[in-house]
Amino acid sequence: MSATKLFAQYPHYFAYDNENGLPSNEVYSIVQDKRGLIWIGCDAGLYKFDGVNYTLYSSKTQNSKSISNLTLSSDGKIYCVNFQDQIFYLENDTLRELQHTFQKISNIASGREGLLYLNHATGISVYNPHTREWRNINTIKNFTRSVVSNSRSEIYSITQQGIAKILEEKVVFYPFPGHGQNISTDFLLGYHGDKLWIVKKDGSAFYVLQQGRLVQNESKNLALSLQNRKITNLKALPDNNLWISTYNGIVRYNVDKDSVTVFYPELSFSDMWIDRENNYWLTTLQAGILRVPDLNYQVWNTPSIQNEKLTHLATDGAHIYFSSINGAITKLNTNNGSLQTFHTGKNADIECLFFDTSNDNLIFYIQSENYVLRKNEISKAPFHIKAIKSIVHAPPFYFLGSSLGLYVDSENQSYSYRDKISEAWIRQLAWNQQKHILYAATNKGLQIFEYRENQWVCTSTLLTKTQIISIDFDEATQNLFAITFNGKVHLLDTENKLAKVAELPADVQAQKLEYYQRKLFMASNKGVWILDLEKSEWNNFNALSGLASENVNDLIVMNENIWLATGKGLQKIPLKEKTNRPLAKVFLKTNTLINPALSNVKLSYQQPLILYPEASIYTSNGHFEYAYRLNQNEWIKLPAGVEQIEIQNLPTGDFEIALKVIDHLGRDSENTILIAGFVNPPVWKRWWFMLSVVFVLIGLMYWFYKHQLSKQRKELNRQNELNIAKLVAIRSQMNPHFIFNSLNSIQDLILQKKTVESYDYVVLFSELVRNALTYSNTEFIPMQKEVDFLYTYLQLEKLRFKSDFTYTIYYDQSDEIDVPSLLIQPFVENALLHGLLHIEDKKELSIRFIYDKEKLVCIVEDNGIGRKQADIIRSRQGNSHSSFALNAIQKRLDIFNEQQGEIVSEFGFEDVYPDRKYTGTRVTIKLPFKRHY
Repeated sequence: MSATKLFAQYPHYFAYDNENGLPSNEVYSIVQDKRGLIWIGCDAGLYKFDGVNYTLYSSKTQNSKSISNLTLSSDGKIYCVNFQDQIFYLENDTLRELQHTFQKISNIASGREGLLYLNHATGISVYNPHTREWRNINTIKNFTRSVVSNSRSEIYSITQQGIAKILEEKVVFYPFPGHGQNISTDFLLGYHGDKLWIVKKDGSAFYVLQQGRLVQNESKNLALSLQNRKITNLKALPDNNLWISTYNGIVRYNVDKDSVTVFYPELSFSDMWIDRENNYWLTTLQAGILRVPDLNYQVWNTPSIQNEKLTHLATDGAHIYFSSINGAITKLNTNNGSLQTFHTGKNADIECLFFDTSNDNLIFYIQSENYVLRKNEISKAPFHIKAIKSIVHAPPFYFLGSSLGLYVDSENQSYSYRDKISEAWIRQLAWNQQKHILYAATNKGLQIFEYRENQWVCTSTLLTKTQIISIDFDEATQNLFAITFNGKVHLLDTENKLAKVAELPADVQAQKLEYYQRKLFMASNKGVWILDLEKSEWNNFNALSGLASENVNDLIVMNENIWLATGKGLQKIPLKEKTNRPLAKVFLKTNTLINPALSNVKLSYQQPLILYPEASIYTSNGHFEYAYRLNQNEWIKLPAGVEQIEIQNLPTGDFEIALKVIDHLGRDSENTILIAGFVNPPVWKRWWFMLSVVFVLIGLMYWFYKHQLSKQRKELNRQNELNIAKLVAIRSQMNPHFIFNSLNSIQDLILQKKTVESYDYVVLFSELVRNALTYSNTEFIPMQKEVDFLYTYLQLEKLRFKSDFTYTIYYDQSDEIDVPSLLIQPFVENALLHGLLHIEDKKELSIRFIYDKEKLVCIVEDNGIGRKQADIIRSRQGNSHSSFALNAIQKRLDIFNEQQGEIVSEFGFEDVYPDRKYTGTRVTIKLPFKRHY
């Protein structure tokens, strides 16, 4: 067993470096603008950081990337400088160069009304942003450094003539004796309170300007802390401290208390800032940026202790004892912060840690052995109970709770008397001193023990079959508090009535419970949970609040501090009432097309509304949400990393979008952006379009009316022409010659007393006339009726031509079709009158109908004199009946073609025997037809 003394503790911080997105670990300068956004000047350039994303800002005229000397002017403008002596400023979210002719720029500072003061190789110059003009301070013509401004906008700078105070019309110098010509390169200025502080960069001298003269600071604490430290920056922050950046840590100097604290001596610092949420931002030259949520949250971890994964805590009132998983016990002096570690020699987890105030010793259990630490010496304890989890000393008894049961020892018997009073797995014990009652948190419920008839007996068990994680008893109120495995917090009051008072969130697993000043403090896997019993409100301390680790295994509340055994060391958190950190702020980027101040956004139909939000909320460490809603509907939440919000399918008409931020605690941002606008309806819903549609409809209706009227007129004309064609066809069929010849033939039969024949022909003649009149009123008739009509007609004609005339009609088709009525007869009559009538030989006529599903063709063929001889005879006789009938047929066929929109009917003539005496004629007629199905 051995002991080692150590001294070290620093606040927990969040690191921003190139491993988690910071463009460069070499950071020179940092500021927060008036909206609350952090700006970083580093080796990689100028960046804006919103807690999630880093946005680069560069200028087209920029000659080098590195940016330093970030300065927030009194009018809210940010200025910066690069290593090529270029000055830039931010305007309308754009980095612009500020033109000048100066060299070796060392510092810039802002004065009243936005004036910019500049240190350079040949003195100090002032830029007026209103007139956009430079003015030189003529009384200073050599290298200057460290120009600063105070709250009264007084400007000071280091010159070779001494400290210069720059007034409107003159410059006042305060000599700096004993430092030669190098004061402008060897010293830095800082303003704190109402005093100007001057520090030598090697830390060897510190001065204060008071009552018009330079006085050396006599603080031994400050001198000791700055010894052998190279200073890089000097700045007074709003916490009423003077902060000094060095290559070996950052120094906080409280002038009023003359107290000095050095933080993180292993790092080189360049700048510092306190944001609106009271976070400390510390920039380094090799390790990026440190954000410290609270400087009072001290942590003791590696290399302060050998293993930072702590398991148990105990206290004697002046010291905190804590154990780790490697078998070491460390003792912390709460007054001076010194550490003393005791090595057990066993690399194992210490399962129990109990300080016995009666005997001033620490009892602990490791690897099946019990030990006592007394006067910095470790020895074995005289009892041998295994797997001890909790100990209570209530003289004259020791109660030892283990995973094997509950044991009681009497100190009067020198630990020799041991009695097992419970078989349950004991997790924690609590003692009621006033009533001499022992409470045991077990895996089977809350057991209560009392001393009766010289023995300890279990008088009752509450919350049976329920695992109790931790208990604590308050002697003043006589109340017992217990928390179960499922996060339910119970209160056992003075009347032994048990009631549930609260419940932890489902994902929180409690480890330890402790009561202090009407509050319950719980160590858990999700940090520290504090229940205010009077308000019935939970408060949570987690990593975002500044805990070194959210895995807290044990805690002790003592002297207005919470001491925590965490997975990353020992941590102390002050219990003083903390003011709530400011709420988040939400903005729209200035380069967006949406200007919420106008509240007059115009969008086209189905055009999305695109917002580019950003938030000032660094305490949440990126664990916040954007939320928006449309027209008082439900809030829609989006993660912090979103760079744009695209709102689709906005309804037409007026709309209002509300945008806010919700931080990690569920708190809404202090402001909500309201964007009002109007979505134009689609073209077809606009008044002018509707009016145009009405006019178009009226025009279409008028056109349709005129078209229908014209169509009706054309149809009437067509019907008239068709009727005329039919009449002509009837006329052609019933021409006077045919009727006269037919009647003459019948008369001859009568005179010859051929009664039967004459009767038959009279019947045929009457049938022909009747059918001609009937069919003429019908557009289409069945094919068979057309054939029958032709057959009747030819029978009558044969009476006139006698026996030398023969004819055939061929139609062999099973399909039922309709054809135009009385269309073939004129062609047959034409063949008889103009072809066959004028020959002396045998007269032959053939009529064939050919049907192939797609078309119907009729071929009328005779062996007459032919067309040429027929035309000669017809012209000599002056007979125009044939041409008139054929013209009527042509007209009728044209009407059919017009109805169908294509040529469905036509006819043509050709000679059959061109080399004979009688050439004969063939007529081919393509007929329209209709199927019955």
